Amino acid sequence: MSHEMAKGGSVPRDQKTIAAWVKRFGQKVYEVLDLDAPEDPIDSLPEPTRSIALEIRETLAEYKIAGDSPKALELQEEILKKHGFEIISKDN
Repeated sequence: MSHEMAKGGSVPRDQKTIAAWVKRFGQKVYEVLDLDAPEDPIDSLPEPTRSIALEIRETLAEYKIAGDSPKALELQEEILKKHGFEIISKDN
């Protein structure tokens, strides 16, 4: 991070760069950049991941389904397929 900041001499403020750094280095990025971390970790995800994660969370809450239940997995797969993701399952 310090190498990147030294190149341009400025602290990044655009969400795309910050989200990439958070993905690579973790939530500590917000502290290093002297920024407030989002209260909800989903808020720091890049699009479309953020929207999909929110849709999954809201759907599970709406139907009052526990996140670790088989029905939750079905709903998550449906939502991901709706957004164009192919679900591949491997049994161990």
